[in-house]
Amino acid sequence: SPQWPGGQEYPPSPKLTIFHLNRIQGVWESRPHSSSPFQRFSFSAFQLLPHRHRHHPNANPALRQQREATQIDPAGSALSRPHSSAPILPLFNLHFRISDFSFYPMFLLNEDPVPIRRQPFPLNSELPKLIDCSDWMWQKPPRSENWIGMKPDWWVGTDADGGRWLVKMTGGTSGYREHVFTSLAQRLGISCQSSAYLLIASEKAEPRLHTQGSEPYQLALWLMDEHADQPCSADCVCADIFGKDMDFPAIRRASTAGIAFIEDLVRADVLGHLCGQDEPHDHFLTCNHEYVSIDHELMFVREPGLNGCHWHDCKTARPVMLEVCRNLERIEDHELLEFTTIPNGYVISGGRNVHDDLLRAKAAAIEYLELFDDNVR
Repeated sequence: SPQWPGGQEYPPSPKLTIFHLNRIQGVWESRPHSSSPFQRFSFSAFQLLPHRHRHHPNANPALRQQREATQIDPAGSALSRPHSSAPILPLFNLHFRISDFSFYPMFLLNEDPVPIRRQPFPLNSELPKLIDCSDWMWQKPPRSENWIGMKPDWWVGTDADGGRWLVKMTGGTSGYREHVFTSLAQRLGISCQSSAYLLIASEKAEPRLHTQGSEPYQLALWLMDEHADQPCSADCVCADIFGKDMDFPAIRRASTAGIAFIEDLVRADVLGHLCGQDEPHDHFLTCNHEYVSIDHELMFVREPGLNGCHWHDCKTARPVMLEVCRNLERIEDHELLEFTTIPNGYVISGGRNVHDDLLRAKAAAIEYLELFDDNVR
């Protein structure tokens, strides 16, 4: 809303006053260029503490200048320089674009907001909506223990900045379903592979030349190195999960052992049911022992709902199901529909109405909360 509580219009001055808050938390991010890992700084209303990311053991000196430009005081006031083009979002999740930095404050009121959980790769919302790949270099996926699940008919593109992208050449509709689902999942804090819509304009480009009936619009997936399917060291935290079924107690043990985001295996599956998945998502672990959900092309194929979701039968997993439903319920309808926007010229052929399915997914989440959330009944 462009107004603050009490009807006061959002002021153009650099001072931002926070009203009626218990505490403030947020995340600073630095991303010098698109292929760089993130650096993170978290703060509360009383302190600003650097978290040195494993990819960058030394903090970026530019953050010192940015930290001086934005100060947090114990009274709950944040002094910043909001970029004029930054949207004014609800108080649960304000987003100020400041130069090359993003400032995501979380305001914790009576209920917990949608979690802000950062992965060491750019999110869909931080990537271009459409990428023209006319200057990319193309190759077939080489055999590598870091790319275990690669299929021979896929392509790997390298952009001008050295960033690597996976292109499956499955067309606009599959790419659309994948991108909409992952945009929603990342909005809910679920770790899943990022993507951007891609234009391969030339029919002579290698992926189109060697793919019969290929379409110019495809989906480009942010490519990451996978963990090998064996321990990487004597104390590898993944050693206990290779080749084993992952029930919820095993997932909890893996999380305690140090596999980041592993509980998103459950969250992604719950959201997949809510989004009418025809088959479950897949996943891999990164070389840094982080869980990533992948392969969401077959979402929005069936009627949305949690019928048949086996996690419901596990009482210890039910709080995670309720968490996903609560977070989905809190997203406004207009924001859900924004996930379905596509670039001009992008073609979707057939399939269900994803706009409507997102609203049905939210309705199914609310229905589940009414049945099983003690705070709702």
